[in-house]
Amino acid sequence: MSFSTDPCSTLNKTEYPTLWISGTSGIANVSAYANIASQGNPIKFVDVVRTLSSTAPGILASGTDTSSVKLLNYLSTKNIKDVLLNNGNESIVDTYIVGPAGLSKGPAYTYSQPGSPLLQNADFTSLVSKLVSKNYLLSSDKIYSASSANKMNLIYLYSQAKPDTSAINSLENVNLNFYGAFLAEYCFYSSRYEFLLRQYFTIYGTATTAYVAPRTPDPVFALFSSTGTGINQYGPTNPTTLSQSDYLKGLAYHLACLNTRMTDMRLLLSAINTYYNPTLLEVQEILNGTGAGSHGNLQSVLGGLKISANEANNYLNVTDFKKGVMEYNSQKNQYSSILLGLYAFLNISAIAMVVHLSRQ
Repeated sequence: MSFSTDPCSTLNKTEYPTLWISGTSGIANVSAYANIASQGNPIKFVDVVRTLSSTAPGILASGTDTSSVKLLNYLSTKNIKDVLLNNGNESIVDTYIVGPAGLSKGPAYTYSQPGSPLLQNADFTSLVSKLVSKNYLLSSDKIYSASSANKMNLIYLYSQAKPDTSAINSLENVNLNFYGAFLAEYCFYSSRYEFLLRQYFTIYGTATTAYVAPRTPDPVFALFSSTGTGINQYGPTNPTTLSQSDYLKGLAYHLACLNTRMTDMRLLLSAINTYYNPTLLEVQEILNGTGAGSHGNLQSVLGGLKISANEANNYLNVTDFKKGVMEYNSQKNQYSSILLGLYAFLNISAIAMVVHLSRQ
């Protein structure tokens, strides 16, 4: 099991049934409703996490293949509280989109009206800055810094003949932890969305003559408010029974709420990539340019060695040439390692995740 399939399938749903609910279809799975909403209000991810023990089980499902994905390898030794933001007291949506610590979109945050998205590009840029300032994401100068005095950046550490693996892990783990928290929160919404979508089509596909209206205290009433007003309400005419159309309306409302959260989290990933992209381009330009230590510079040196070997044996003998080639290969491998290390960091398992999420 890896990110070649659904990344949410790697999470430990057995031990965390209130966090990542089962996607079992059918009306019989009524326990899920109380984990999705309370009196018409969506259950918050951060509220569920706060009820979990600090000694909770591992975050990954048993049998998950961690060998090929760096994030899974990182998560293989973690429980839920090890991963989530601020020991589970903060989350991307509840704290940094809805709450005052972030974008302050408030409790009315549900879903965007047509033509008027709630979050703009500037909001996501601001959100990335807030996450960087909280050290939930590495700042760009901790990836690469042109200053020779700054030796605590990944490019410098990758370039060392004997890399300080402890320092590298310390830096990389910042983003690994964030992507782990991101995965947990995204799958919280995704598992609920998939369940409600199955419920929606089950109700929609039920003939009117075969539909049996739920009556209080049926668990489905957790999706609705008792006041009987608003888009997520079942109506005041008969508060003890639920018509088929009102049932579908309530399901659609919660699907929209969940879809908004998933969409905004995917857009956040895009904003993170935008934030890191200039750094990646700068490093690529340096390594692929013609300056000292670049691939172009090394190619030029190799060309000079070849000419010297062929045309000036009295100046550079074959032994010198072979030594030069070996030095060139050593430097080339070193700078290739820098690029590979950078790609691995910037895409810390996010490539497969983004590809999957972008299809949803």
